[in-house]
Parts: sequence; C-alpha cells; structure tokens
Amino acid sequence: MELNKIQNIIYRLAICLYYRKLTVRPGRIPDLSFPILFTALHRNGAVDGFVYHAAVDSPTFLISTQLRRSLLGRLLFRGIEVVRANDSPSGGESRAINQAAMDLALNHLREGRRLAIFPEGTSDLGPRHLPFHSGAARLAVRCVEQGIPLRLIPLGIHYDCAWCFGSSVEVVIGPTIPLAEETAGMSASSRVVYCKRRITEALGEVGVNFADAGVQQDVERMAFLAADINKDSFFGYLKAWEEGLPPPLSERWSTLFEAVKGRIHLRYRNIPLYPERGLLRTVVCFCLTAPTALLAVCCNIGPVVAVFLAGKYLPDGQNVVALWRILIGVPVLLSWGLIWLGVSLTTAGPALSCGYLLLTCIGLRVVPKSLRSGIALFNALFCPVGSAPFDAVAKVLRKTAVCDSHGVGS
Repeated sequence: MELNKIQNIIYRLAICLYYRKLTVRPGRIPDLSFPILFTALHRNGAVDGFVYHAAVDSPTFLISTQLRRSLLGRLLFRGIEVVRANDSPSGGESRAINQAAMDLALNHLREGRRLAIFPEGTSDLGPRHLPFHSGAARLAVRCVEQGIPLRLIPLGIHYDCAWCFGSSVEVVIGPTIPLAEETAGMSASSRVVYCKRRITEALGEVGVNFADAGVQQDVERMAFLAADINKDSFFGYLKAWEEGLPPPLSERWSTLFEAVKGRIHLRYRNIPLYPERGLLRTVVCFCLTAPTALLAVCCNIGPVVAVFLAGKYLPDGQNVVALWRILIGVPVLLSWGLIWLGVSLTTAGPALSCGYLLLTCIGLRVVPKSLRSGIALFNALFCPVGSAPFDAVAKVLRKTAVCDSHGVGS
C-alpha cells in the first residue's frame, strides 16, 4: 500500500478515535473537477490538517519543514514544505526554499489538483485569528495571470473543546471567491492587495473573532450547551454571539456561577452541569453507561495513562495538546490492542478477543457520556442550589435556534 494511502487512513483513524463527531457545513465541495486553493483557518496545531483531510477529500498542504524533521514526522506528515520565519536562521536559504515551494504549488494547481494553505502561518486557540500573510494571495494571483481556472475557497474550523477527548469539530466551507472576474483589469500588485483583502473577509465569515479571552470562554461554553441541547450547529451559535452573550443569557449564566461559588461541585468543560431533561433520565443514562465506561477504561488502562501523561507533560501550548495525545495515544492503543488480542487468542479463544474489541469501540463513545451524566448527577445531589439557575439557562437555550445565515432566531 502506498504511503499516502496509509497516511490518509491514519488521519481518519486519529479523528475517529479522538473526536466524537466531524461535521462539514454546509456540505462537501460541489465540484472537484477544477483546481482548488483552500485558504484555511488554523486553530489546533497539526490536528487541523487531519480534520481538513477528512472534511475536504485530502488536499495537499503547504506545511512547515519543522513538522518533517523527525522520522515520525516524515512518516505522518506530507505536503509541500515551506520555511517559516522562526524555522530557519538563514534568511536567504529560507527565501529560496519558499520560492521553490510556491513554484511547486503553482504546478500542483495547474495540474487541476487541490491545495490548502494556512494564511496565519501557525495555529492559536485565542479569541481572534492571527494576522494573515500574503503567500496565498500571491499564489492565487499567479494562477489567475496564467489562466488557471482556480476555485478559491475559505475554510473555517471550530472545536467545542479542541484538546478534549470526545469533543466535536465543525468545518465550515465558505463561498467560492470569483477572483478572476473580480480582478479583471487590475495590475498585478493591485490584484495581490485585493486578493488578500478578500481572503481576510472570507475567513472572517467562516471564523469568529471575540473581543477578548473572557468573552470567548463564555460564548464557547454557552455555544456548546446550546448546540448539544438543540442538536444544532456549534459554529452557528459562536457566530451569532460573536459580540458577546445577549443579556438574558448573560444574566442567567452569571446567576448560575454565583449560585455554585464556594460550594462543592463538579464541572464538565468548566461548566457546572445539571440534568437537562430530568433527574430520572440522568440516573438511567449513568447506570447504563458507567459500567461499560469503567470496564473499557480498566481494559485499556495503558493507553489511558499514556494519553494523560502525553497531554500533561509534552505540549508547549494548549493548541498542541490534542496532537500529542493522538501521536502517543493511537500507537499505544493499537499496540495494547494487539497484545490483548494475542494473549486472549492463545489463552481464552476468539470470544474474549471479540469482546475486548467490542468493549473498546463502545467505550470510546460512552466514556464522555458517562462522565457528563455522572457530573450532572453529582451536582444535582450534592449541590442542588445550582439546579434552578441551570434550568433557567437551558430554558432560554431551548427557545434559541440557529438560522441558516448563522444568526440566531427564536
């Protein structure tokens, strides 16, 4: 099997194991017969590349040479290598490498293939996107000047908790930018300036920019609850509340945290959860999922400990926590599983092997659900003072739906 196909399998396996759900909005790319240049927001390190690979049919990425310095990096990552400003001490050498990379990228698009660029150059989970560089705009303009029928498409990416196991991720596909038509008659320099401005505007539409980290934290937590309660778009709520939570929600949100302040309670993603649909339903959910979740964790204690330690000690920033957990956790889980299968087949037969595989697959889905229902149940029993404020928040959220235009309507 070719290395590219093996890498694609690894990317999809990593996303399947670590994240609960990947959603593409509004849908898949409608026409793959033309060369496509994706300009993509960058939030969560190299994991963004894994997600985009699965969401938009495996484009080729412009990637940092730093990713492929190690043997593991060369096995896992592929793409057209460029040198970022902090990757190389030699300015002349980096310019030569980057010029060759852009020529290669141009040929790639000339052949009718798909290419993805992160205009920010690096990733960050902060409240606003980082400044955009001009490389994508220059490449797009070169394509237009050479008559390449380019489709320029912006991509946004949004995690309801980027570093958390069992969270969800949405990829937002923006409308195609008709660059050739919009820049007809412009000079080359004017085209680059215009193209960069259009890319910035388009990425602003598929992304969110908050005033500060405090607003971001409140909106992301509320959007997670709203999307979960209404089975709706997480990004839609982020976009609708980009300027901050509306007063009715903000007031109830503050009341909830004031109610539990100083009291013993548990939090799920920094939210003091309570039963959303009644105590009995939460008890039933916990009783059904907890035994399976606990047994799955015990049978895979090695990978669980490895993932915990990798996330705690290896990352140098929150935007690479998921990457380190995946890089360590996936091979450890596969190795652990092979050992389990080998031992069980030689000692107890295929029944135990099938049972382990089934338990592990189910456990990947029920562990987050069991943890969440357990936290809600604990708070309802031992910190009941927060139950009424939480219900008030949930009541408002149930009346709040995301419109197709990414706004919110009741």
